[in-house]
Amino acid sequence: TLTGKDVIDETYVWASGVCSIDNPYDENYLKIWNNDEGLYNFLSQFPLCECFFHNLKFDGHFIVYYLESHGFIYDDDLSREKSYRTLITNDGQWYMITVRWMDLPEKQYTKTRKRKMKDGSIKEYQYQEKSRHSRKAITEFKDSLKKIPLPLRDIPKAYGIPMNKLSIDYTKYRPRNGELTDEEIAYLKADLQIPALALQNDIIKEGRDKLTASADAMDDFKSRNPLFIAKTKYNHAIGLNKLKDECFRSLFPCLDEFYLDNQMSYDTFARKSYKGGWTYYKYDEVRTIDDGLVFDVNSLYPSVMYECPLPYGKPYYYKGCYDDLDSIIKNDYPLYICHVVCQFMIKEDHLPCIQIKGTGRFTETEYLKGSQGQDVELYLTSVDLKLFQDQYNFVVLEWIDGLAFKGKIGIFKEYIDYWSKIKIEAGKSGNKALRSLAKRMLNSLYGKFGTNPESKMKHPYLDDNNVVSFFVEQGDNRESYYTPVASFTTAWARNKTIRSAQCNYDRFYYADTDSIHCNCKPEDLVDVPVHPTDFCKWKLESCWDEAIFSRQKTYIEHVTHENLKPIDKPYYNIKCAGMSKKPKKLFELSMMGYVPQPEDNFTEEDLEFLKTKRTIEDFK
Repeated sequence: TLTGKDVIDETYVWASGVCSIDNPYDENYLKIWNNDEGLYNFLSQFPLCECFFHNLKFDGHFIVYYLESHGFIYDDDLSREKSYRTLITNDGQWYMITVRWMDLPEKQYTKTRKRKMKDGSIKEYQYQEKSRHSRKAITEFKDSLKKIPLPLRDIPKAYGIPMNKLSIDYTKYRPRNGELTDEEIAYLKADLQIPALALQNDIIKEGRDKLTASADAMDDFKSRNPLFIAKTKYNHAIGLNKLKDECFRSLFPCLDEFYLDNQMSYDTFARKSYKGGWTYYKYDEVRTIDDGLVFDVNSLYPSVMYECPLPYGKPYYYKGCYDDLDSIIKNDYPLYICHVVCQFMIKEDHLPCIQIKGTGRFTETEYLKGSQGQDVELYLTSVDLKLFQDQYNFVVLEWIDGLAFKGKIGIFKEYIDYWSKIKIEAGKSGNKALRSLAKRMLNSLYGKFGTNPESKMKHPYLDDNNVVSFFVEQGDNRESYYTPVASFTTAWARNKTIRSAQCNYDRFYYADTDSIHCNCKPEDLVDVPVHPTDFCKWKLESCWDEAIFSRQKTYIEHVTHENLKPIDKPYYNIKCAGMSKKPKKLFELSMMGYVPQPEDNFTEEDLEFLKTKRTIEDFK
């Protein structure tokens, strides 16, 4: 773990450390230094080493700065000593930094050979032989946050790790190479051992060694493809990975290889219909509400992948309106993505669900109540089209073209059944680490299908002000997986949440992807089937006695019940997009009238804030 500290106009690393994933408690490989150079010197002793940081984007800036300021050269091939390369996407996602240090000293081994002499005697002699192993010392810095997408403080609970993230005074001045206190060492050890123990479970015990959680999920899905399992019994002519990919492509062909008349690929066409979750606050003003509840869909994305028809195979391209196609084609290709020009206006007492991005004519984060009399061009899955027609007075001015797909329920049945069983059994046995992995495998797969094949990469350098900067370069395009699966999965998910909210329009206040927040009692909800675990059903997450809603992802609920059971200590569930944990905690304490204690690590500004007692209505 590297930690930076701002001091006047300088930022530097005041401590670093490393521990072994194989055995996080092994003191031989649990090292802590009062600088970052000790870490790099340690890593440069190994021929090949993987080193994980929890949020490489933060720590990576310090690593790159060190390399650039110590004579390392950016080289994609690592063809020389003191070189490095990065894997950083144009949208700022840091995946890996690979460093080639100074080569290791050449090793020689003394060997003994016996020779039979003419007189029959045996003579032994020794000779020196050079090691045949590579002398290169290479470290791959990777991001554990992309394997375990949880804040470090939440990992112990999720994985059942018998330690917690500690805290220190983050405002304290710490000089370069200063002596670390026992408190700081304990803090750093916990920050090292917590992610190491989680990675030990995922990488070593469970063999999930891909770069990201979604890549692990895709690899596992390919391994559970029934066609692949059948062929491995008889086909030994090609490698397993190649066979795995061939079987995957027989179900999900690469849509980059097929083009429309205008040279747009099928993948690009389908990608225009790919949208995220529905997050919506019903009112335009801040509202305070008494008594309400929160329902969550059990495993929303795995649910719709399990129970809803999803596309597969090579699509059928058509021009005009899908409904005008021959009935035989429509029977063979029941799902479709249509390209239309339209206008729309929300129906009375209906919830909006259309966002339009990239035109400059509409607010991109706003769900529109109408197209303002303008013609709008949309790419819609058949699921979205039906939903929009139900929610809006939706007038199609031109049906341009579309892609029709074969559809099937149960494509992912084996995969979801397997990991659902693992999740349930792990929950019963108390194996939190395995349960967390199973939950992640269930939720990560659909997104991998939507991976964008077009890649622009960022390359770092030190600018004239000695600051890490970047230039963008076109990367090598990858094969797409099968975007229609991701597009229809998210469409079915939005359809589930929006229709449930619409059925309870008068009671509904807020939704966020897989949850709805309503002002009513549980028995008053309409068409919201409830079960604590079943797919496609809703779980009563919590009840609150007062709440305030301001806008999307900005609200407070005073939670008094969970799963319909009263909790011993009611609490304020505070959500505010972009706000860190500390301000939320300070606001909660100010509502409680908290009196600061001598052992609290509050700044003078914090103490001044806590002098004023606030109410929930001050959150705006």
